[in-house]
Amino acid sequence: MRTSIVTVLVTVLILINPISGISQDEKAHKKPTEWLITGPAGVSVPLFDSLPDINGKKFNNNILLNSLQLPSDTSLPEEGRESPIGKQAWQSLTVVKGRLIPADENGKMMTLWLGAVYITSPRYASVEFDINSSYTYELWLNGEKIASGSPSGGKPATAKPSAKITRGKHLLLVKLLSNKSAEAVKQEGFMIEVTGNDIAFTTSPKQSIDLSHVLGGTSVTGCDISNSGDFYLLNYATIYKGEGKTERESRIYSFSNHNLVWSNANEKISGISFTPDGHSISYLQNKGEEKQFVIENLLTGKKSIAGGFEDVDYYTWSPDGKFLIYSINENGPKDKNFARHIENPNDRWPWYRSRSLLGRYTFETKLHDRLTWGYLSTDLQSIAHDGSFILFTTSEPDFTTRPYSRQQLYRLDLISGEVTRIWDFAGGAGITLSPDDKTILVTGAPTLFSNVGNILPEGTIPNEYDTQAFLYDLSSGKVTPLTRNFKPKVNEAVWASNGQQIVLLTENQTRGDIFTTDLKGSSFRKIAGMADVTSGMAVSPLTGRITAYGTSVSAPSVAWTTTLSENLPSLAANPSESFFRNVVFGKVEDFVFTTGKGDSIDGMVFYPPDFKPDQKYPVIVYYYAGTSPINRSFEGRYPKNLFAAMGYIVYTLNPDGCTGYGAEFASRHVNNWGITTADQIIEGTKKFLRTHPAADSTRVGCIGASYGGFMTMLLQTRTDIFRTAIAHAGISNLSSYWGEGYWGYLYSSAATAGKFPWNDPLFYTDQSPLFNASKVKSSILLLHGNKDTNVPTAESHQLFTALTLLGKNVELIEFDEQNHQILSYKPRIEWQNTIFAWFAKWLQDDPAWWDELYPDRKM
Repeated sequence: MRTSIVTVLVTVLILINPISGISQDEKAHKKPTEWLITGPAGVSVPLFDSLPDINGKKFNNNILLNSLQLPSDTSLPEEGRESPIGKQAWQSLTVVKGRLIPADENGKMMTLWLGAVYITSPRYASVEFDINSSYTYELWLNGEKIASGSPSGGKPATAKPSAKITRGKHLLLVKLLSNKSAEAVKQEGFMIEVTGNDIAFTTSPKQSIDLSHVLGGTSVTGCDISNSGDFYLLNYATIYKGEGKTERESRIYSFSNHNLVWSNANEKISGISFTPDGHSISYLQNKGEEKQFVIENLLTGKKSIAGGFEDVDYYTWSPDGKFLIYSINENGPKDKNFARHIENPNDRWPWYRSRSLLGRYTFETKLHDRLTWGYLSTDLQSIAHDGSFILFTTSEPDFTTRPYSRQQLYRLDLISGEVTRIWDFAGGAGITLSPDDKTILVTGAPTLFSNVGNILPEGTIPNEYDTQAFLYDLSSGKVTPLTRNFKPKVNEAVWASNGQQIVLLTENQTRGDIFTTDLKGSSFRKIAGMADVTSGMAVSPLTGRITAYGTSVSAPSVAWTTTLSENLPSLAANPSESFFRNVVFGKVEDFVFTTGKGDSIDGMVFYPPDFKPDQKYPVIVYYYAGTSPINRSFEGRYPKNLFAAMGYIVYTLNPDGCTGYGAEFASRHVNNWGITTADQIIEGTKKFLRTHPAADSTRVGCIGASYGGFMTMLLQTRTDIFRTAIAHAGISNLSSYWGEGYWGYLYSSAATAGKFPWNDPLFYTDQSPLFNASKVKSSILLLHGNKDTNVPTAESHQLFTALTLLGKNVELIEFDEQNHQILSYKPRIEWQNTIFAWFAKWLQDDPAWWDELYPDRKM
């Protein structure tokens, strides 16, 4: 989320006219009448400039100007704001006849000036620039150089570059080299004329969110806290425009005053963790072919180093600080020659034959030893606080019962070597020992422990993804279902207050909230945060101090600290504050409707920043419907705010089956596959359109991905209210997805419980868009990564072929070397622009962008 101004790197002198004062004639020729400028800065030529270089090249002003690389500046030019030239501020300058002539009173023969202006467009457009300059110049558009030149023979430099711009505001920067000794000084300055449809100029940096804000900038990506609560750690990721380079950094702060204590951006360091005493940190450090384990005191900086950690990627401290337990990865057997024997459905996974086993490093003896062996992976779950035993699990396929895997929990006595199996059941669970080592905190499906967490009537299958929290007494085996009657889904559960409280990170309808409860789950108290959706948390088990991070519906990531006792959050980090300083968001409001059957369906509405109630706007309807709700988090792959900034009203909704709304609502996901959810989306869209006069009912589109992509496909067989639709990685044939996708049969064990292609073939055909393709009336765009292992690309291929043969309006775009999600930076930009261009074509009657991306070819 950072507009690399290279990236101001350098730039621009461009003049601007307030938007209101510019006519919107097609292909109008416009000149900026006002600029933001800064300068001058004295410039000198290098020694021996009269001599050719090693390649015979002569030095000139173009080379000089290009060599003046300015410091990177992520803040947009704004009047009165400090510029990249020293401490000088940007100043507004009105020009006469469109010509920029800086008032050079520096006295030096050669000086550098920067100019800036913003060009706006209400749509994707082609623009042409006509440049006439008596200065040596470089012109940059959105951080990319599009023209440069130098006067010659007493004549000004001229150029006519062109560019494509999207809807929104774009930064033009010009770098000028003024030379008093040159004849060019007698000319009439720098002038630029821009030709395009409905373009305008402004010197105000205020703007709507754009794609650079979604893809770039700095975000908080993780957190941790020391046992004592004296220090907390935040992880950051910064993505830079251009190649999408990502830089990661970890910082440790004092809890009491948020002062920075320690930081690291070295890629050779990983696994940063607080030591049990809370005064030091530990990490793994690569030194050539060796990997070391380092302990560094936060107060003194003193380090101790141990070797022999070459095979270690993950480790856990014993609470008493006497040893580490770490994982050791081992690769399994490879088939010979060209044939591969698939042992079971999971053996299709490239990583399936790899195993993770446990090792130990003891500080007193400085020795490594192996704790586990065998053909099953062993995963550490928890270490006793006195270091006397560990809890670990193994898991293996079990194709006789849902969810087709079993978990075994073991207790390993580290003194005697005795192993005791605690349980062996279908499914899996997360496990943490209590401070007294007598009870374990368990998170898992409501069906764990013989359905003790299930409140649904007999015959109703609970949603396995509706995670709950339990307490399990190690001596008696008694289970306490803490969240049996608690509606939010439990994403994480940890001990606090020396074992007297449980802290829960939850999915609470469209929000992500932190709650605390007692050891009976008798009441729940919400812990105040500073984001709509808390993404992660860390809790001091002794003091109840918390650090957390998250995003809000119209705000990027922030981090904060708080305590269980005071419950007063304090801002710890807002890394994107400067980057979003000039971004203006539209209004967001809730929209809840009641179905004809009396069910309440939650949703949100996003309005354009310049929304006018008396105008009509096209509408985008967005949903997932696959059990996770559309929440109030920021950005993401389907950025609601960005759609709104492009001139759409965006309506999101959470139909039957979403978690976070209670067990009964979540259970409706099971064996649904659109039976009720599709009807709810249709009903909700119709009610939304009736109650929102600004929403244009003739220009409505819909979009969804994965299960939401399936839903998009299915909706087009059920209704014609959508003028167009976009399905990314959608499922068109439930039976082929069930057997072909890496996790198809596993996801279906929850979503299609008890139903198989052989015992209920009508369900699989009736709910599959492919078998209803002839009912599709609207245009549809199918998107897919061609390396998708979750929902194979064939799911889009099948529907594309069917709709083509049926003469329907369908397009298929594949993204090379991309999996289920389009994550690589440049393919992601192309993918997002494909979505924007398709909606512009069908909902804004503007095909120019689409035609530019995908011109018609005779094949």
